[in-house]
Amino acid sequence: MRMSQLFNLTLREAPGEPSTPGKQLLLRAGYIREMANGVFASLPLGRRSLQKLEHITRQELSNLGVQEVNLPALVPGEQVMDNFLDPESWQLNDTDRHSWSLNASSEPYLAELVKHLVRSHRNLPRVLFQIQTKFLNYSQFHSAYQSSRTVTRVEVFSLDKDNENAADQYRNLDRAFQNILLRCKLPIKAITLASNSINPYKGTEFFFLHTHGDANLIHCSYCDYWANQINASSFKSQSIPEPLNPLETVYTPNTKTIEDLSKFLNIPTSRTAKAVFMTATMRENEVEFDKVIMAIIRGDMELDQYKLARAIKAKKIRASTETEIQSIGAVPGFASPVGLTQGLIVVDDLIPNSYNLVAGANLVDYHLRNVNYARDYQSQIITDITVCKEGDPCPQCGHPLEMQHSYQIGKMNEPDHRLSLASGCNFQDENGELKPVIIGSAWFDLDRILACVAEEYHDQYGLILPLPIAPYQVHLVLLPSKNSNQPLEFADKLYQDLQNARIDVLYDDRKESPGIKFNDADLIGIPLRITVAEKSLSQGQVEFKIRHENEKSSVPVEDAVTTCMHSLLKLERDIAQAVSKNSFIKQ
Repeated sequence: MRMSQLFNLTLREAPGEPSTPGKQLLLRAGYIREMANGVFASLPLGRRSLQKLEHITRQELSNLGVQEVNLPALVPGEQVMDNFLDPESWQLNDTDRHSWSLNASSEPYLAELVKHLVRSHRNLPRVLFQIQTKFLNYSQFHSAYQSSRTVTRVEVFSLDKDNENAADQYRNLDRAFQNILLRCKLPIKAITLASNSINPYKGTEFFFLHTHGDANLIHCSYCDYWANQINASSFKSQSIPEPLNPLETVYTPNTKTIEDLSKFLNIPTSRTAKAVFMTATMRENEVEFDKVIMAIIRGDMELDQYKLARAIKAKKIRASTETEIQSIGAVPGFASPVGLTQGLIVVDDLIPNSYNLVAGANLVDYHLRNVNYARDYQSQIITDITVCKEGDPCPQCGHPLEMQHSYQIGKMNEPDHRLSLASGCNFQDENGELKPVIIGSAWFDLDRILACVAEEYHDQYGLILPLPIAPYQVHLVLLPSKNSNQPLEFADKLYQDLQNARIDVLYDDRKESPGIKFNDADLIGIPLRITVAEKSLSQGQVEFKIRHENEKSSVPVEDAVTTCMHSLLKLERDIAQAVSKNSFIKQ
């Protein structure tokens, strides 16, 4: 591609508000353009890098015997699965007021296909994948390209008949994912998920650690405990058992907050029970309805709404209004579960072991002393619903937890029967018995990978993209001469020769100054730059420079194509060695 024809414009400064260095450089180099808040266009350079990523993905997945499909992203409202773990779908209505959803996951249609196409054990195993644009409905956006509302998402689904083969497929897919990331030279933290009351899935999540990341990871530097904050637990110290004192109503004017109550009664917040009200959208027998939830946590804790939503299997969740709180007989600011018969009460697992707490009396300006779980109220749901935060004790060793910001690149769910049991995906085994298909799923976002590579590989001058995902392998720079056509003629011939050798070349044939051309070459960040200038040609040489190296070298003109091929092969070998050594994946 000749730069004189390239649909691109490099910029001295990134447009818009300040953002992460990687995003600024992608904007300045002309890989992307932000069209609206969180909405990006991929320009030719960016599109080529994404196509390179797609090619790498197809190469690695081909080893698994995958078959490519293209499942619709638009799902009828009645087929949307109740999964708060995937809150990213867009809800919309058509002209006939039918409800639809733009889902981040294609599981609803996958289940429908499996039900109809997988009848026998002879139809298994199978591995399917797709690369598709997804529309994400985040509640808020950070300034990074990683928080785009649209992503190019790779989804993989494994279908198996027995656990042994399913486990093999999972290990193979895990290795394929890691190879893709390794070939991009992207350092990743892989976190293993263990199924528990907080997180119902087993699997692996992949994160890129970054100070501006929108995902919080909890880490213990002493025992190397790692967890996504939405799945993390901390050690909760139990109260010393004490006699259960009788309930006592106490006058507490103007104490609607835990802090006000603590000061008024001169007690620590840990001696109080906090009622937090959330309204959850639930579904039962294909009918949606809203239900007011009263979450009870200790006063020194914070409610984690994601944990709460998963505990009650809510489709959506939001803060309740005062009218909704009053509808179940509770009094905003002075509420407690004592005496209530309406609404759903969910209790944090620390509450049953916390004694004689102060809680609301469901009467304005009054609270109750000595409220105890089991004696004064009960709940069918007792689980961890509090935020695990920095400084909390590690659940494994008790040392203070630390927080690391990151971007989530992808996720793998271990194969299980969950989707099959929910949607009726069965097959007939060798003995004629019906059994549920074992389904595993995984995803990762190509745009996020490119964005994170840009954050990892750059300097003060521009991007330094790894060879496998650089839009071109070689940046050929012509420095025209006012005295001779020789540089132009040789550069044109070299451009053709490199293309004939099947080397991807971006040829800067523009009539610009050397300074502008070199600045643009550094900004775009293609791995190898070859410069054709009158001075070096008069000596029978051209200039070679590897983007991430400081030194330049002179190469005889007759060896230019051969040396170029050798240089690219060396860069490829370096990547291959990193893949074989598993250099960039941290477990």
